[in-house]
Amino acid sequence: MRHLVDTTNLKKKFCNHDFKILYPNGSNEPIEHCNKCTTSRKPKIKKLKIKNEKLIQYMYPAFEQSDVDPNDEWRLFTNYKEMSHDGFSIPGTKEEHYWCGTWHWKGCLNLDGHKNCEHKGKIFVKQYKKSCFRASCRKCYPRWMIRQSNRGTRRMEKYGRKAGVQPIHVALSIPERQYYLSVKKLKKIANIVVKEIGLKGGAIIFHPYRKKYGVLYYSPHFHVIAFGTTVRRSLSYYKYGWVIIDKGFRKSVFGTFYYILSHCGVKKGFQAVTWFGDLSYSKLKLEKEPDSNICPACGCKLVPIHYIGVYPAIPPGEIFEGFVDPEGWYEEETIPEDKLKEPYHFEYASTRDLNETLKGIALAD
Repeated sequence: MRHLVDTTNLKKKFCNHDFKILYPNGSNEPIEHCNKCTTSRKPKIKKLKIKNEKLIQYMYPAFEQSDVDPNDEWRLFTNYKEMSHDGFSIPGTKEEHYWCGTWHWKGCLNLDGHKNCEHKGKIFVKQYKKSCFRASCRKCYPRWMIRQSNRGTRRMEKYGRKAGVQPIHVALSIPERQYYLSVKKLKKIANIVVKEIGLKGGAIIFHPYRKKYGVLYYSPHFHVIAFGTTVRRSLSYYKYGWVIIDKGFRKSVFGTFYYILSHCGVKKGFQAVTWFGDLSYSKLKLEKEPDSNICPACGCKLVPIHYIGVYPAIPPGEIFEGFVDPEGWYEEETIPEDKLKEPYHFEYASTRDLNETLKGIALAD
């Protein structure tokens, strides 16, 4: 006697579901559909109730997220340097300045101001790597990405804590028939689409290229990190022909910003990250970040300094910030820009060359 087994139900029961959000038959009501076993269900909307600050785990203080290695995935393609459409390239394709990545010192030599604290008789010294913070610079683009990600995280964090919600990541794909439109025009449509699909506010980042078979090709699209839901996305799909992909909630806002910026579109005079809705500059104000160029002991502004001696008190090429003995440290003489533009000022040449030579000890690789 044979027994028939319903393999369809078994498949659904033991399937490791891979749910995708779909809008069947043009409906505005989304469903989650598993392509492996064809199981469908209503999507679960996650809501975050804030009782204390520890509940928000997707945000971290922006200033604690600066030790991130650059994502070089997009710089492995053969044509990433030459790829340009309407002046748009990806970060890190242009030459750096001669001083980009060089190590410098700044500090406070005000011994009188330190005599009434535990650091009596010592000066404050801070060693740092100089950066132009240009997105196009092949040496400094990771620092540009970190700075922009920090700013984006702080903005998202303030709104998220106040509203008690998490941001989502949405991709907007443009149909090929609209590729001829300028980026300015596409950006205007994108701002309309994000509002129509139900996003209340966030950041829009333009991507000019996609990757395939080891090369980049022009395929404009937008990435959006925003607050809200996308239950009305089919409206914009049929209206403008754009494909909206909801990538869900973000565990790390900083990490999402950092990855998206690693291959975004950069162009001189073009703002890579723009804000809309409730997170626009006119609606959401942020407090100023504390000035990191101030002495923690006396509050004086840090000035450029250099070390004269056989061995520097701080090994060059290391990030350092602290109090050291004053012997061998001197304030660096700076030359006004108007003086540098004139054809001759020989009395400054020797000091300037000496300072540059001392700095050159710690040139970055």
